[in-house]
Amino acid sequence: MDNKGLNEKWYTFDVESVFQRLQSGRSGLKSEDVKNRLLTFGFNELPEKKRISPLGIFLSQFKNYLVLILIGAAIISAFTGEETNAFVILFIILFISVLGFVQEYRAERAMEALKKMVAFEARVLRDGAAKKIPIKEPVPGDIIYIEAGDRIPADARLVEAINLETLESSLTGESHPVSKSTEALREDTPVAEWKNMVFMGTVAARGNGIAAVAGTGKNTQIGSIAQMIQIEEEDPPLKIKFAKLAKQLAKIVLLACLIIFIAGKLCGQDILGMLVIASALAVAGIPKGGVKIQPLKDEHLAELLKIGMLCNNSFIEHDGEWRIIGDPTEGALLVAAKKANISESHPRVTELPFDSDRKLMSTLHTTPRGITAFILLELSGSSERAL
Repeated sequence: MDNKGLNEKWYTFDVESVFQRLQSGRSGLKSEDVKNRLLTFGFNELPEKKRISPLGIFLSQFKNYLVLILIGAAIISAFTGEETNAFVILFIILFISVLGFVQEYRAERAMEALKKMVAFEARVLRDGAAKKIPIKEPVPGDIIYIEAGDRIPADARLVEAINLETLESSLTGESHPVSKSTEALREDTPVAEWKNMVFMGTVAARGNGIAAVAGTGKNTQIGSIAQMIQIEEEDPPLKIKFAKLAKQLAKIVLLACLIIFIAGKLCGQDILGMLVIASALAVAGIPKGGVKIQPLKDEHLAELLKIGMLCNNSFIEHDGEWRIIGDPTEGALLVAAKKANISESHPRVTELPFDSDRKLMSTLHTTPRGITAFILLELSGSSERAL
């Protein structure tokens, strides 16, 4: 099989024709075929945005509105002859910038380590046996298994579908689950109605299925979109909120300084003296550092972490390096609980798995208080779902 085969309209062929064109079958590919196809098609991954350098991270600290206020205060102090104050403020600026750099640099490295640790996996059929492989290793012709909650690893043509529905909002914008089937479709069928295809990056909402991989990496629907537009990596929502808060605080501090300066000038105070007072007020308006969180001393936080640990199907393994097996969000909750030294273990009685309608997962456990339910909401869900 060569790259020309990736331009086929897979949704128009019946299952047997798909196997024939992919040079595959229901028993999957052989290991030798996989090696050859990896050389031909490459890994199943999209080009990543170039990472910011350590120098770039450090220089970005000076874009902070509050740091800019301190720089202005240092300039005013130097201009008014308050050299000691100017040096103190410059030291504070350097300290804040270095601290911010260290925190952001560690966060970048931690994110990279987390991506390696999570190690999304795909379940495939190779050499007639089912096995799990890293998400970047599926090749065209691989037979993949799909179950509710799975993230689809590549574009694939369904060969079996049992009550299978997928969430394709990341690709089509459609917020409701899309029901899937295996029947061949007309050639003029739009992408949004390709019921016999599943797409890289979408999620199985319910049911299960088996599919033959038709496209990987940049040769997928999401890969085509990525090549047509310049994708900029967005900041996390929390970082955006902090930046907005810093901007609002900066406006308040500057307004207060302006009011004090004008009031002093109207009262006949010396301009230089008022500049010194205004700069001192600007420095005083910069918020101090936060308090370190201690989960075990916070009853509510400890309870939340316990729920996240028990209402969880992921687990951590250590085989030369730490890895999360399972859903990455559940894995992150499990790691947070472990780091907080929360180790309660209650036998699970039963589970109501997550689905797109309930937007939550529920488990029942035997505890000293009897049978207790633990409920884990989807992060994008709403709390009234649990009521």
